[in-house]
Amino acid sequence: MKARATTSSLFPKRTWLATSIAALLTASALVVSPHAQARVFVSVNIAPPALPVYEQPALPGSGYLWTPGYWGYGSGGYYWIPGTWVQPPFAGGLWTPGYWGWNNNAYVFNNGYWGVHVGYYGGINYGFGYNGAGYFGGYWGHGRFFYNSSVNRFGGVRVTNVYNRTVINNDNHFSYNGPGGVDRRPTQSELAYSHERHTGPNSSQVRQQTLASHNESLRASVNHGTPPIMATPKAGAFEHANTTADANRNEVRQTTGAKAAEKTTAREHTAAERTAAQTNRANEHTEATEKQASERASTEAKQQQASERASTEASEKRASERTSTEAEQKQASERASTEAREKQTSERAQTNAAESSARATERTEAAKTQSSEHAQEERSAAATRSADTTRTNQQAAASHRVAQHHTAQARQHAAPRPTQQARSDAPHNQRAEAPRAPAARAEAPRQGSAPRGDEKQSGEKPKDKDHGG
Repeated sequence: MKARATTSSLFPKRTWLATSIAALLTASALVVSPHAQARVFVSVNIAPPALPVYEQPALPGSGYLWTPGYWGYGSGGYYWIPGTWVQPPFAGGLWTPGYWGWNNNAYVFNNGYWGVHVGYYGGINYGFGYNGAGYFGGYWGHGRFFYNSSVNRFGGVRVTNVYNRTVINNDNHFSYNGPGGVDRRPTQSELAYSHERHTGPNSSQVRQQTLASHNESLRASVNHGTPPIMATPKAGAFEHANTTADANRNEVRQTTGAKAAEKTTAREHTAAERTAAQTNRANEHTEATEKQASERASTEAKQQQASERASTEASEKRASERTSTEAEQKQASERASTEAREKQTSERAQTNAAESSARATERTEAAKTQSSEHAQEERSAAATRSADTTRTNQQAAASHRVAQHHTAQARQHAAPRPTQQARSDAPHNQRAEAPRAPAARAEAPRQGSAPRGDEKQSGEKPKDKDHGG
C-alpha cells in the first residue's frame, strides 16, 4: 500500500492541514484544520472500503446538522470516522461531505467544507439526506433550520420546525468516485457552488477525526470494513456511540422487513417503482430547476454587474466632463480676469502717457511762454537801454554845445580891448551881456562832467549870438 501527497485542481475546495509533516509523509491520519488554505490532499493507490450501513443517532438538540461518516487514511491504512451531529459555524451553513476520487492514477481525498449551498461530493450515497447530489435532510428558512422527518431521527427532542418529504435512496455503498465506484460528474450548479466562499471543518469535526485516527478498532485492517463505532450523537462522544451490535440488530430488523416486503403484492411493488420513478423525475426536475435558477441568477448577477459597471462608467464620464467643463470655465474666467487686468493696465498706461504728454505739453507751452516773455522783457529792456543811451547822448551833446558856447564866450572876453568906438559901445555891450554871466557860471560845473566823446560827436561849433556868426 503506497501513499503520497498530491495536488488536486479538479474541484477547488478548502482542505485540512495534516497534524504533522511526518504524518503526512507516511500517509498518517488525515487531520484537517478548518482554516487550512493549501489544496494538498492525501492520495493512495488502493480504493477505500465500502460504506457501512448504520443507524443515525437521535438529534441532540435543535440547530444541529448531520455530517455523515467516511473513511480516512492514516499510517495504519484506512480508518472509519464516525458520522455525528454538528452545529454549523454560521447561520445558513450547509455541509458538503468530502469524498475519495480517482485522479492521476490514484485515489485522492477531496475535503468537505461549509457553505451556503451543498456542492459536489462525488455522487457518493452517504445516506440521511446525502444521496449523492445535494442534501434532502433539511433547509434553512427565516434564520432556522427545518428538518425532514423522513431522514432524521429526533428521539426525545421536541422540534417544531419539521416537515416530511420522501427521499429515495439508491442501494450502492461505494465510498469513492472512479473506476469500479460511482461514475458521476458535477453539474453546472455544483461547479458554480465550488467557487463560492467556503469554510473548512470546525473544531468539533477536527476533534472527531482526531479521536478516530487514534482508535485502532476503527482501522479497516482491524474491523475488516465493519467498524465497531458507526456514529456518535455529538462529536467526540464515542462512549455513547452507535455500535456494531446496534447495526446487527438493525440488520436483523431490516432482514425481517425485507422478508415481509417480499410478501407484498406486485401492485405495491409496481407502485413503489412508479413512486421511485416519479421521485427521480421530481429530483431531476428539481435539479434542472435549480440549475436554471442558478444560471438565471448568474445571468442576472452578470447583468447587474454590467449595469453597475455601465452606471459607474457613466458617472465617471459625467464627473470627468463636469471636471473638464469646470476646468475650462476656470481657465476662461482666469483668461477674462487676465485680459481685464491687462486692459486696465493698458488703460492706466495710456492715461499716464496722456497725462505725461499733457504735462510735457504744458511744460513746453509754459517754457515757450516764459521764453517769449523773457525775450519780450529783454527787447523792452534793450529798447529802454537804447532810449536811455539816446537820451544820454542827446544830453551829452547838448552839454557839449553849451560848453563850446561858454568857451567861445570866454575867448571873447579874453580878447584885447576895443577902440574908442568900441569903448563907447562897451557899456551897451556890457549891459547887453551882463545877464549872461551868471548863466556862464552856472554852466561851468557841467563842463567837467561832459564826456570827451561828445566833442567828437558834434563837429558844429556853437554860434555866437552876439556876433551872429
